[in-house]
Amino acid sequence: AAAAEATQKNEERKKKEEETGKKKGGRPSVVPEVEAAKPDPKAQRNFTDPESKIMPDGANKGAFMQAYNAQIAVDAHAQIIVAVNLTQQANDKRQLEPMAQQIVRNVERLADTTSADAGYFSEQAVEAVAAMGTNLLVPPDRQKHSATDVVAPLESNPTAIARMRAKLHTAEARALYRMRKAIVEPVFGQIKSARGIRRFLLRGFSNAGHEFSFIALTHNLLKLFRARVALTA
Repeated sequence: AAAAEATQKNEERKKKEEETGKKKGGRPSVVPEVEAAKPDPKAQRNFTDPESKIMPDGANKGAFMQAYNAQIAVDAHAQIIVAVNLTQQANDKRQLEPMAQQIVRNVERLADTTSADAGYFSEQAVEAVAAMGTNLLVPPDRQKHSATDVVAPLESNPTAIARMRAKLHTAEARALYRMRKAIVEPVFGQIKSARGIRRFLLRGFSNAGHEFSFIALTHNLLKLFRARVALTA
C-alpha cells in the first residue's frame, strides 16, 4: 500500500511538471522496496525484550522460551551464592572459566572441589579451571555410568576427556559429584518456588543482569539472617 501510494504521488508530480514545464520543489516520494522489506520467514523478534534470546526450557524437555541464561556458583556449606552472571548465550560451555574466575575475585580462591554438570564441559575450560588449584569434576557427557562400567586405561598422553572420565569412574569422585544437585539446585528452587521469583521485572540485558545480582544478594542476606537466628535461638 505504501509503495503504491508513493508511486502514484510521483506520477502526479511528473504530470504536473510536464504540464507547467517547471520543476516542482521538494523531493519525490521514496518508493519502498517491497521485496527488501519482507522479513525472512524464519525471522523472529521479541518486542517485550529484544535483547533476550531463545533458550531451551529446562522445565519442559524439547520446549523453548525467550529468556536469559542465569548462572550461579554456590558454596556447599551454607548455600551462599559466591558468583553470579547473566548471559545471552544458551550454551554453558563458555561459562565455566568466567564463573571460576569470578569466584576467585569474590572469595580469593576456589573450593577444594568444584563441580558442574556436563553442559559446562569443554577441554579448554576444564584444563584452565583445573589449573586454578581445585579438584574439578565436570563429566564430558550426560551418559550415566555405573561402578561396573569398564573404563579404558589412560594412554601416555591422555586427553582432558579421557582423564575426566577416568576420574569420575572412581568411587570418591562419584560420591563428591553426587553432592552437586544438593548444592546448587536447591538454591534455584528457593529463588523460584520459595520466593516466587520466576521472571525478571526489568527489560534489557544490562537491567536484567543488575536485577539478577540483586536477587542473589538478597538470597545471601536471607541465608545470613536465618543462620544468625538459628544460632541465637
